Amino acid sequence: SDVMMPIMNGFELLKELRQHLQTKNIPVIMLSARAGEEARIEGVEAGADDYLVKPFSSKELLARISAHLEMARVRKKAENAAETERKRIYELFMQAPAVIAVLRGPELKFELANERYLEVAGKDSSIIGKPILEALPELKGQPIEQILFNVYNTGQPFFGNEVLVRLVRQKGDLEDVYFNFVYQPYVTDQNQVDGILVHAVDVTEQVMNNRKKDCVSG
Repeated sequence: SDVMMPIMNGFELLKELRQHLQTKNIPVIMLSARAGEEARIEGVEAGADDYLVKPFSSKELLARISAHLEMARVRKKAENAAETERKRIYELFMQAPAVIAVLRGPELKFELANERYLEVAGKDSSIIGKPILEALPELKGQPIEQILFNVYNTGQPFFGNEVLVRLVRQKGDLEDVYFNFVYQPYVTDQNQVDGILVHAVDVTEQVMNNRKKDCVSG
């Protein structure tokens, strides 16, 4: 695209291309008579993949186009591979026998909750997108609430062993449930906590059986 075009100039065209899903990743080379580092920086900052100063040969233009198309092909291949891996991990999480959830942002909104999590919590998929204290209001005031937000605010993981959590399940009454779990914070590229990965195992039956044995032996 030439920078200087009638009706819509090159930068305006570039802006439009980058705003639409179908065209935002198309490689764009800006052509201009303006030389110099400032002009080149302006083009790149506007979202151009390259900036070519006139006059130039057709051979140079074709070489640049070929290089950017090849880079776009490699990026697309890498993105497809990453997306396939994300889907594989997602399916593993959803089918895992453990209790797994992903909470995002300062409100700890549910981004993912696998079938086992929903089963243990007595909830359905409508909790996705809701803050945890809205989806599970019974957690308010319980020690687990403070543990969760401490993990998010400090970035330090927490490992729990036979921790009591009182949950409202199918019958509508609070039930005592015991978990072995880890709250693992995960961080952005800027090294800021973005959410928490929850991995837990329901050990209620084991805890109750041990208590019965203790009562019998006592």
